[in-house]
Amino acid sequence: MQYVMVPVPEEHVVEVMQHVVRLINKTSREPWDRAAIEDLFLEADEGVRSLLSVVASATLKGEDITASEAARALELQLRDLGPIQAPITEAANDANRVPLIEMVQSERTGPAGRVRQVRNMTMEREVAEMVRAAELKALEQEPHPLDRDVG
Repeated sequence: MQYVMVPVPEEHVVEVMQHVVRLINKTSREPWDRAAIEDLFLEADEGVRSLLSVVASATLKGEDITASEAARALELQLRDLGPIQAPITEAANDANRVPLIEMVQSERTGPAGRVRQVRNMTMEREVAEMVRAAELKALEQEPHPLDRDVG
């Protein structure tokens, strides 16, 4: 195997190394398929479903969504996202699959022109489309709670 040396500015070394580790992790894991995402989605609780849906929706719109924005969309505090995201990460690890949601460091320019570091929640577009299909399947299989017959 040949090696390539690439010069990286000192201030970007950590970022580049994190990117390389993510690439290595991705190549050693299986991609998600529609059936696996449907199974995960149908077995998941409402918090997990909602987080997957929010990130998938942003991905399909071509928008970035920070963890804070995702928490706000779910009407939660930022600290509440960890326990919701943990089962998603655990499911991917247990199945030796690529993570469904990844946290990526990015920069965002505020209204005053000030640049700040943010952590975006990202999802592959193909995965977002499969999550959307799983949402529709869940709606077909599980009627709305208010539409159920009360016995």
